[in-house]
Formats: sequence, structure tokens, C-alpha cells
Amino acid sequence: STAARLDARRLHLPRMPLAEQRRYGERFRELAAFEEALRTAERLGGVLVQGMYDGLTDGTVTPA
Repeated sequence: STAARLDARRLHLPRMPLAEQRRYGERFRELAAFEEALRTAERLGGVLVQGMYDGLTDGTVTPA
């Protein structure tokens, strides 16, 4: 086999200044919060639509 071996001790990882790391961290937190808000809106929207179906079916909601 000609598989190459990776020596992790020789890897060079770019280093980001702490202030920039914090900015990235804040953006990731904001994005995660936005994603959770979208998931909540999806769940609530589903409940609303189901309620409208139920209301139309049982007569508590009338078509306008």
C-alpha cells in the first residue's frame, strides 16, 4: 500500500487572534439562536394551521 502517514506533530494550524475568535463565537451563537427561532416558528405555525383545519372542520372558524 502507498498510504501516506500523517504526523500530527508537524501540522501547522493557523492561529486567530482572541478578539477575532470572540467575534466568530458571537456570530455562531447568533446563528444558532436564529436557527432555534426558526424551528420555534415552524412548530407554532404548524399548531396554528392545524387549529385552522380543526376550526373549519368543526365550524368554530368560518371561511371569510
